[in-house]
Amino acid sequence: MTAPGDELQKGATLDRVSAIFRFLNYVMLWGFAASSLYIFCIPYSAVLEIASCLIYTLPDLYFIYYNQPIQEARKMANFEYLTLLKQGSMEWNKWRHTNPSIKADLGRADLSGVNLCRADLSGADLRGAKLSGADLSKANLVGADLHGTRLSGANLSEAKLSWAGFLVNLHEADLHDANLNGVDLVGADLGGADLSEAKLVGTNLSRADLSRTDLHGADLVEANLSGADLSGADLCGANLNRANFSGATLSTAYLSGANLSEADFRAADLHEANLVKANLSRANFSGANLSGANLSRANLSEATLSGADIQGAKLSGANLCGTDLHGAELSRANFSGTNLYEAKISGAGFLVSLHGADLHDANLNGMDLRGADLSGADLSGADLSGADLSGANISGTDFSGANLSGTKGLPAEVTDLYKGVCG
Repeated sequence: MTAPGDELQKGATLDRVSAIFRFLNYVMLWGFAASSLYIFCIPYSAVLEIASCLIYTLPDLYFIYYNQPIQEARKMANFEYLTLLKQGSMEWNKWRHTNPSIKADLGRADLSGVNLCRADLSGADLRGAKLSGADLSKANLVGADLHGTRLSGANLSEAKLSWAGFLVNLHEADLHDANLNGVDLVGADLGGADLSEAKLVGTNLSRADLSRTDLHGADLVEANLSGADLSGADLCGANLNRANFSGATLSTAYLSGANLSEADFRAADLHEANLVKANLSRANFSGANLSGANLSRANLSEATLSGADIQGAKLSGANLCGTDLHGAELSRANFSGTNLYEAKISGAGFLVSLHGADLHDANLNGMDLRGADLSGADLSGADLSGADLSGANISGTDFSGANLSGTKGLPAEVTDLYKGVCG
């Protein structure tokens, strides 16, 4: 089988060559007219000759510039590609096998709902194509250009999109509600794509560009997003249980209401990320940057934040029961109304800095705050009953209205000053 559009392509090439020869002929006539004007001083006839040449040449110039026959050939090739694809993957793959060097031009093609299971679309130009609801399971899309492609509701489970350095271009693609379970998208360009409510269970997205990508409501259970760029991405309400975000960039990302329980955020950048009401129970944030992040009313019970940078973060109303905060930088963080019961802050050689932190109305019952820097902190109304503040820096700390019953390590002048509220 010959490549679709081959005959038209040959005819278009011959027409173009013919047009170029005609154009060169007119150039010669122009030269003759100009020489007549200069040598023989026949301005009237020369002007007529030049005008005539210009009038008859303009259509050819337009033809050469827009190359209409070739454009028509491409349209015909696109139509024949579509016809062949709709015969089924088997016929298409046979043709691809006999024509391996031809890059299929399927740009802006409408393949909505077509069964393309196991189809070989490697290297194909699918920019702006409509593949909504198409079955692309186990299809080969390595090296394909899917920029701006509509893939909403498409099934891409087990599809091959990346291999040996070939990275797929899905920039600004529409993948709403698409099935990408288990797909290898290492290093893929998904910037600005719509992956809302998409199925990405176990998908490998390590080092992928997901900046400004819409992933709200997506299912990313156990997905690998290590080293990925998710800056400014929308992950609100997404299921990211046990997902791997180690070394990923999530600065200014939206994760409010997301399920991130047991997720791995080691050394991740979550600077100024929105994690309001997110479920972060047992998540690992060791060495992560959470400075300026909003974790208000988030569930961080039994999470690990050892060595994390939480400076200036908002944790008001959050649940940090049993959370490991050893060595974390907590200065200027807002812990107002936060539950820190049995949270691990100091001890084992770790000294925590809560300088200037807002801890009013926080639950610090039985907290080990030995050697902690609480200078300038607001502990008004906090529950410090049974807490140990031995060796802590409490210069300028506000204990007004705090429950200090059974608190250890406080200087006598402090307990005397607040004895009215210590019971």
